Amino acid sequence: MLAFDVLVRGRVTYEALDGAPARIPRGHCRVETHEGFVSLLWIDDMGAHSATLTAERFEEHLEAGAVLVLDAAQLGRRRAPERS
Repeated sequence: MLAFDVLVRGRVTYEALDGAPARIPRGHCRVETHEGFVSLLWIDDMGAHSATLTAERFEEHLEAGAVLVLDAAQLGRRRAPERS
């Protein structure tokens, strides 16, 4: 399992327990990867919440810019050197 932080900055939806579409609020989320799916975890005024997406659906949100990885180094990607 790989875990990293993301910023939800666009429309990211998932299927709630009752089958209705629900939206993950904009802001900070913790992502945990599993084989074939990812879990997004966030906290709001009502408490802690989580949603599960297929890996493919999560990748679509990344490519669309709706989700931004906050620390790419955690994914094994090299960060661009900071300029001074």
